[in-house]
Amino acid sequence: MCLPFSCFLRGTPGNRGLFRKKSRVFRDFLIKKETALTDSLSLLFPGFTSAAQCQIPMRLLFETDSRSCSPGEKPISVPSVRAIIVSYGRVAMVRNEKDDYYRFPGGEIRSGETNISALAGRLREETGLIVSPGTETEYGCVVCRNRSETGGILLREVFYYICRVEPYRVPVRADSAPSQESLSLCFVSPVTAAEVNRLCFSSAETRMMLGVENRVLELLVRDGYL
Repeated sequence: MCLPFSCFLRGTPGNRGLFRKKSRVFRDFLIKKETALTDSLSLLFPGFTSAAQCQIPMRLLFETDSRSCSPGEKPISVPSVRAIIVSYGRVAMVRNEKDDYYRFPGGEIRSGETNISALAGRLREETGLIVSPGTETEYGCVVCRNRSETGGILLREVFYYICRVEPYRVPVRADSAPSQESLSLCFVSPVTAAEVNRLCFSSAETRMMLGVENRVLELLVRDGYL
Protein backbone atom coordinates (compact mmCIF):
# COMPACT_ATOMS: atom_id res chain seq x y z
CA MET A 1 0.00 0.00 0.00
CA CYS A 2 1.34 3.41 -1.01
CA LEU A 3 0.53 6.36 1.25
CA PRO A 4 0.70 10.01 0.10
CA PHE A 5 3.08 12.42 1.79
CA SER A 6 0.22 14.33 3.43
CA CYS A 7 -0.52 11.32 5.64
CA PHE A 8 2.80 11.85 7.42
CA LEU A 9 2.31 15.52 8.31
CA ARG A 10 1.57 16.24 11.95
CA GLY A 11 -0.43 19.02 13.60
CA THR A 12 -3.04 21.45 12.42
CA PRO A 13 -2.47 23.81 9.45
CA GLY A 14 -2.00 26.70 11.89
CA ASN A 15 0.61 24.83 13.91
CA ARG A 16 2.42 23.77 10.76
CA GLY A 17 2.50 27.38 9.54
CA LEU A 18 4.02 28.59 12.82
CA PHE A 19 6.53 25.72 12.81
CA ARG A 20 7.49 26.52 9.21
CA LYS A 21 8.10 30.18 10.04
CA LYS A 22 10.25 29.37 13.08
CA SER A 23 12.20 26.75 11.10
CA ARG A 24 13.09 29.29 8.42
CA VAL A 25 14.22 31.87 10.99
CA PHE A 26 16.39 29.34 12.83
CA ARG A 27 17.85 28.01 9.56
CA ASP A 28 18.80 31.51 8.39
CA PHE A 29 20.36 32.23 11.78
CA LEU A 30 22.56 29.12 11.58
CA ILE A 31 23.63 29.85 8.02
CA LYS A 32 24.68 33.42 8.91
CA LYS A 33 26.62 32.22 11.98
CA GLU A 34 28.44 29.50 10.03
CA THR A 35 29.29 31.89 7.19
CA ALA A 36 30.64 34.53 9.58
CA LEU A 37 32.75 31.97 11.48
CA THR A 38 34.17 30.51 8.27
CA ASP A 39 35.09 33.98 6.96
CA SER A 40 36.82 34.87 10.25
CA LEU A 41 38.84 31.67 10.37
CA SER A 42 39.81 32.08 6.71
CA LEU A 43 41.38 35.46 7.56
CA LEU A 44 43.28 34.06 10.54
CA PHE A 45 44.29 30.81 8.85
CA PRO A 46 44.69 31.11 5.06
CA GLY A 47 43.50 27.99 3.32
CA PHE A 48 40.98 27.11 6.03
CA THR A 49 38.05 25.05 4.74
CA SER A 50 34.86 24.35 6.65
CA ALA A 51 33.63 20.79 7.11
CA ALA A 52 30.79 21.44 4.68
CA GLN A 53 33.30 22.40 1.97
CA CYS A 54 35.45 19.29 2.36
CA GLN A 55 34.78 16.50 -0.10
CA ILE A 56 35.43 13.25 1.79
CA PRO A 57 34.93 9.99 -0.11
CA MET A 58 31.70 8.25 0.84
CA ARG A 59 31.74 4.57 1.78
CA LEU A 60 31.12 2.23 -1.14
CA LEU A 61 27.95 0.15 -0.83
CA PHE A 62 28.56 -1.96 -3.94
CA GLU A 63 29.56 -1.78 -7.61
CA THR A 64 27.91 -3.00 -10.79
CA ASP A 65 29.89 -3.50 -13.98
CA SER A 66 28.32 -4.39 -17.31
CA ARG A 67 30.08 -7.16 -19.23
CA SER A 68 29.99 -4.97 -22.34
CA CYS A 69 32.50 -2.55 -20.75
CA SER A 70 36.15 -2.86 -21.81
CA PRO A 71 38.83 -2.13 -19.17
CA GLY A 72 40.75 0.27 -21.43
CA GLU A 73 37.84 2.56 -22.32
CA LYS A 74 37.57 5.99 -20.70
CA PRO A 75 34.14 6.38 -19.05
CA ILE A 76 31.94 9.47 -18.92
CA SER A 77 31.22 10.44 -15.30
CA VAL A 78 27.55 10.98 -14.40
CA PRO A 79 27.27 11.70 -10.62
CA SER A 80 23.87 11.87 -8.94
CA VAL A 81 22.29 12.03 -5.47
CA ARG A 82 19.37 10.19 -3.86
CA ALA A 83 17.42 11.05 -0.72
CA ILE A 84 16.49 8.42 1.86
CA ILE A 85 13.54 9.68 3.92
CA VAL A 86 12.10 7.18 6.40
CA SER A 87 8.90 7.53 8.42
CA TYR A 88 7.04 4.87 10.41
CA GLY A 89 8.79 1.98 8.68
CA ARG A 90 8.09 3.31 5.20
CA VAL A 91 10.40 5.10 2.81
CA ALA A 92 9.70 8.04 0.50
CA MET A 93 9.82 6.90 -3.11
CA VAL A 94 8.99 8.48 -6.45
CA ARG A 95 6.58 6.34 -8.42
CA ASN A 96 6.66 6.36 -12.20
CA GLU A 97 3.00 5.82 -12.98
CA LYS A 98 3.62 5.23 -16.69
CA ASP A 99 6.11 2.35 -16.37
CA ASP A 100 4.99 1.39 -12.83
CA TYR A 101 8.13 1.37 -10.70
CA TYR A 102 9.56 3.05 -7.59
CA ARG A 103 12.87 4.84 -7.12
CA PHE A 104 14.48 7.08 -4.52
CA PRO A 105 13.92 10.81 -5.13
CA GLY A 106 16.91 12.71 -6.50
CA GLY A 107 18.80 13.43 -9.68
CA GLU A 108 22.06 14.41 -11.33
CA ILE A 109 24.65 16.66 -9.70
CA ARG A 110 25.08 19.71 -11.91
CA SER A 111 28.29 21.60 -12.56
CA GLY A 112 29.32 23.74 -9.59
CA GLU A 113 27.05 21.96 -7.11
CA THR A 114 28.10 20.08 -4.00
CA ASN A 115 26.39 16.82 -3.12
CA ILE A 116 24.37 18.54 -0.40
CA SER A 117 23.21 21.44 -2.57
CA ALA A 118 22.29 19.02 -5.36
CA LEU A 119 20.33 16.89 -2.89
CA ALA A 120 18.25 19.87 -1.77
CA GLY A 121 17.82 21.16 -5.30
CA ARG A 122 16.74 17.90 -6.96
CA LEU A 123 14.43 16.97 -4.08
CA ARG A 124 12.67 20.32 -4.25
CA GLU A 125 12.40 20.30 -8.05
CA GLU A 126 11.13 16.75 -8.25
CA THR A 127 8.87 16.44 -5.21
CA GLY A 128 8.43 19.87 -3.62
CA LEU A 129 10.05 18.61 -0.41
CA ILE A 130 12.48 20.86 1.48
CA VAL A 131 15.48 19.23 3.13
CA SER A 132 15.88 20.29 6.76
CA PRO A 133 19.37 21.89 6.85
CA GLY A 134 21.95 19.94 8.81
CA THR A 135 20.04 16.63 8.80
CA GLU A 136 21.87 15.15 5.80
CA THR A 137 23.78 11.99 6.76
CA GLU A 138 25.86 9.97 4.34
CA TYR A 139 24.62 6.43 3.80
CA GLY A 140 26.81 5.25 0.96
CA CYS A 141 27.73 5.35 -2.71
CA VAL A 142 26.94 2.96 -5.55
CA VAL A 143 29.18 2.86 -8.64
CA CYS A 144 27.65 1.61 -11.89
CA ARG A 145 29.42 1.14 -15.21
CA ASN A 146 27.46 0.41 -18.35
CA ARG A 147 27.44 1.17 -22.06
CA SER A 148 25.20 4.02 -23.20
CA GLU A 149 22.93 3.97 -26.24
CA THR A 150 25.53 6.02 -28.16
CA GLY A 151 28.22 3.43 -27.47
CA GLY A 152 30.21 5.20 -24.76
CA ILE A 153 30.87 3.95 -21.24
CA LEU A 154 28.95 5.68 -18.46
CA LEU A 155 30.36 5.80 -14.93
CA ARG A 156 27.39 6.48 -12.67
CA GLU A 157 28.22 7.40 -9.09
CA VAL A 158 25.03 7.51 -7.00
CA PHE A 159 25.38 9.13 -3.58
CA TYR A 160 22.68 8.21 -1.05
CA TYR A 161 21.90 10.50 1.90
CA ILE A 162 19.56 9.90 4.82
CA CYS A 163 17.81 13.17 5.62
CA ARG A 164 14.76 14.78 7.15
CA VAL A 165 12.40 17.19 5.44
CA GLU A 166 10.25 20.10 6.53
CA PRO A 167 6.58 19.30 7.33
CA TYR A 168 5.35 21.05 4.19
CA ARG A 169 5.86 21.00 0.42
CA VAL A 170 6.29 23.73 -2.16
CA PRO A 171 4.57 23.57 -5.56
CA VAL A 172 6.39 21.72 -8.33
CA ARG A 173 6.48 23.65 -11.60
CA ALA A 174 3.95 22.35 -14.11
CA ASP A 175 6.51 22.53 -16.93
CA SER A 176 9.19 20.63 -15.02
CA ALA A 177 10.38 17.21 -16.16
CA PRO A 178 8.93 15.34 -13.11
CA SER A 179 5.46 16.78 -13.77
CA GLN A 180 5.58 15.77 -17.42
CA GLU A 181 6.78 12.25 -16.61
CA SER A 182 3.74 11.40 -14.43
CA LEU A 183 5.76 11.00 -11.24
CA SER A 184 4.20 10.99 -7.78
CA LEU A 185 5.67 10.98 -4.28
CA CYS A 186 4.49 8.48 -1.69
CA PHE A 187 5.66 6.53 1.33
CA VAL A 188 5.80 2.81 0.64
CA SER A 189 7.05 -0.32 2.40
CA PRO A 190 10.39 -1.64 1.09
CA VAL A 191 8.80 -5.02 0.33
CA THR A 192 6.12 -3.46 -1.88
CA ALA A 193 8.58 -1.22 -3.72
CA ALA A 194 11.02 -4.06 -4.40
CA GLU A 195 8.29 -6.41 -5.61
CA VAL A 196 6.81 -3.82 -8.00
CA ASN A 197 10.29 -3.06 -9.35
CA ARG A 198 10.97 -6.73 -10.04
CA LEU A 199 7.86 -6.93 -12.20
CA CYS A 200 8.79 -3.85 -14.25
CA PHE A 201 9.50 -4.54 -17.93
CA SER A 202 11.19 -1.44 -19.27
CA SER A 203 14.49 -0.54 -20.94
CA ALA A 204 17.72 -2.28 -19.96
CA GLU A 205 19.00 0.93 -18.39
CA THR A 206 15.86 1.31 -16.28
CA ARG A 207 16.02 -2.31 -15.13
CA MET A 208 19.65 -1.80 -14.10
CA MET A 209 18.65 1.30 -12.11
CA LEU A 210 15.82 -0.58 -10.40
CA GLY A 211 18.18 -3.40 -9.51
CA VAL A 212 20.41 -0.87 -7.75
CA GLU A 213 17.45 0.70 -5.91
CA ASN A 214 16.26 -2.72 -4.73
CA ARG A 215 19.71 -3.60 -3.39
CA VAL A 216 19.84 -0.31 -1.47
CA LEU A 217 16.40 -1.08 -0.01
CA GLU A 218 17.70 -4.46 1.14
CA LEU A 219 20.71 -2.80 2.78
CA LEU A 220 18.47 -0.30 4.59
CA VAL A 221 16.39 -3.18 5.96
CA ARG A 222 19.55 -5.06 6.98
CA ASP A 223 20.95 -1.98 8.74
CA GLY A 224 17.72 -1.43 10.68
CA TYR A 225 16.54 1.76 9.01
CA LEU A 226 13.41 0.05 7.67
